[in-house]
Amino acid sequence: MPRRKELPKYERPVSKDTYHTFGLQGLPPRQFTVVVRRILKGQNRLVTCRGNGREVTANSLG
Repeated sequence: MPRRKELPKYERPVSKDTYHTFGLQGLPPRQFTVVVRRILKGQNRLVTCRGNGREVTANSLG
């Protein structure tokens, strides 16, 4: 009988912990809510972006 091939071992995907404001726009509503809650709790980070010459950070959003 032919030798059985071993199944490849894959590493678990790393959970995302930083989000860009433009990336949040494309999330489904439920996932958006989960991510925003995590950002507000401090578990995830919101990446700083620049627009119209002024800097926007997570702290300046409210």
